Amino acid sequence: LMLADERQRKICERLREQGQVQVCRLAEEFGVSEETVRRDIALLERGGMLRRVHGGAVPVQAVRLDPPFEAREAENREFRIRLGKAAAAMVKENEVIAMDGGVTVAAMAEELHGCRGVTVVTASVTVLCLLMSKKRAGEFAGDVYFLGGLLDEKEQMTGGALTGEQLERFSFDRVFVSATAVDAGGVYMGGAESGELAARMLARGGEAVVLAGSEKMGRRSVYRYASLEQIH
Repeated sequence: LMLADERQRKICERLREQGQVQVCRLAEEFGVSEETVRRDIALLERGGMLRRVHGGAVPVQAVRLDPPFEAREAENREFRIRLGKAAAAMVKENEVIAMDGGVTVAAMAEELHGCRGVTVVTASVTVLCLLMSKKRAGEFAGDVYFLGGLLDEKEQMTGGALTGEQLERFSFDRVFVSATAVDAGGVYMGGAESGELAARMLARGGEAVVLAGSEKMGRRSVYRYASLEQIH
């Protein structure tokens, strides 16, 4: 029977070789229960050797966690403006679009001009305030629906069951969502609430557009909200 120290050493070896490990496969390889492997992974995580994810573990540097909204907003602003302009240019007259609560999606809201006949549905307080200001200035001619729900002041958006219920009433031509990380396994958010909002928006149909910089590619985060096949 393999001792705990040897199992944990081998888990780290597999992680370096494969980029990720799965509890079920390690348990089979070591001839121990999955619960034993989970305990090993938990100990290694406490030691800063890896990061637990659903069903296994990944290297610490492979997992992106979201800093607060204000901190993200201050990063790479010039790049986000370019990305926001490109996304805003995709919006066509009379479309119904969804916009989630990410900072890059907020940059897109800053670049929406005119847009007569366009309907925007969002749970982002930032997007709401930007579009309200643009409407007052005569720079945005579309309609805005704000989804009520439990306010997350850190992320500056609403969420929860009430937000999800309201989303069920809409269908979209195009959905613009952000991401904390993207890899071959899918698209991720740093938290379940923001991830679930994005997933619910995607479920309402339309072309799915992810706004994400190259620094987010090849990484994972806490909550996988979509497969790559769901993204257009």
